[in-house]
Amino acid sequence: MLADVIRRVSAIVVFCAAMGSGGWVSAAGDPHAGMSDLWDQEACRACHLPTHPADQASFDAATCGSCHELRRTSEDTRVLPPIDEHPRKPKAADKPLAVTVDMVQIPAGPFLMGYDKRHPDEGPMHTETIDHPYWMDKYEVTNEAYRKFVEATGHPPPDHWRGGSFAPGDEKLPVVYVTWHDAHEYCAWAGKRLPTEAEWEKAARGTDGRLFPWGDTFDAKKSNSPQSGIGHLTPVGSFPQGKSPYGLFDASGNVWEWTESWYLPYPGNTHPTVNYGEQYKVVRGGSYVDCSFYRCGLSAPVFNRGFFKRETKNSGFGFRCAK
Repeated sequence: MLADVIRRVSAIVVFCAAMGSGGWVSAAGDPHAGMSDLWDQEACRACHLPTHPADQASFDAATCGSCHELRRTSEDTRVLPPIDEHPRKPKAADKPLAVTVDMVQIPAGPFLMGYDKRHPDEGPMHTETIDHPYWMDKYEVTNEAYRKFVEATGHPPPDHWRGGSFAPGDEKLPVVYVTWHDAHEYCAWAGKRLPTEAEWEKAARGTDGRLFPWGDTFDAKKSNSPQSGIGHLTPVGSFPQGKSPYGLFDASGNVWEWTESWYLPYPGNTHPTVNYGEQYKVVRGGSYVDCSFYRCGLSAPVFNRGFFKRETKNSGFGFRCAK
């Protein structure tokens, strides 16, 4: 077993080293002028190598680099500067239409989506209109909620659970090691669905184009991001000061969240990539351990996009539902 793990880790390191040259490089070798990727061994293992030995033994080295596009700029590791001198205050339009214990209702209408000054796939910033009010979970789906789904349906539990359940005391942590398919099935069982990418961004951002759920200035004390230095999952709702204008908790940090949307270019985007299309699903929100391991920049902003194969699962992937 140990020898097999060592062999597979060695294969991953070789694969990562082979990827670390040239411009903005995709899984299919798609360079973009002016961008660079910088893989290192720790980065590759941190994102793609499962943490449990039983999962490591079955890990496919080809997963490393095949599930999403790698992006980095030499300056993008710095914290984004505020775009205004004074923090923005939520508009009246950013108030939820209704609130329950677990969900908020987001009004229909336009909002500013995307960003123009960072990764090519995040722009152009544009006005997106959602023509229907919709509900979003306040919190990321927890272990205790997901266990009810597993017990009711016989759905396989996450890989790191032992004896069919999570460790004592982890009830309020977001469920992780869930694929897009797992998240999709849970939401359907709960009478809900996964949010679209646009629905997710509006609920997390409001209508004024802010950079983070709480405003325009990054604050490591307002989310469970790598910059906060916590280094592990936190119970959902642990950062009330970092909630979105509509009342979403942990829309930045803690876990990446699966969406319903395929990874596609925004209207007017002039940076084609072979990764666009119906092959990767978008994840949003960043996590406690995320893109910073690739040195590809702060992943806490509400406009940040990740994209992965639907079968991907790791310690930083979770979800919330909409309806």
